[in-house]
Amino acid sequence: MRHTVRLSLLASAMVLSASAADDLAGMFKEGKASGQIRAFYIDRDYSGYSDATSVHRNATAIGGYLKYETGA
Repeated sequence: MRHTVRLSLLASAMVLSASAADDLAGMFKEGKASGQIRAFYIDRDYSGYSDATSVHRNATAIGGYLKYETGA
């Protein structure tokens, strides 16, 4: 019984929020885009091991996100 009430409240909230804009084109027209790009590079030399060898390690990482938020 409780789950049925919660689901119907959730569905009615979604319908009310969807009808806030005049139409679908208005939701996208009032929206905004944002994003972020990140890059990281690391380069290390490790020396002084007991067997008199040195180790060279490096790595690169690229990432980020794109976001579009529609209008109300």
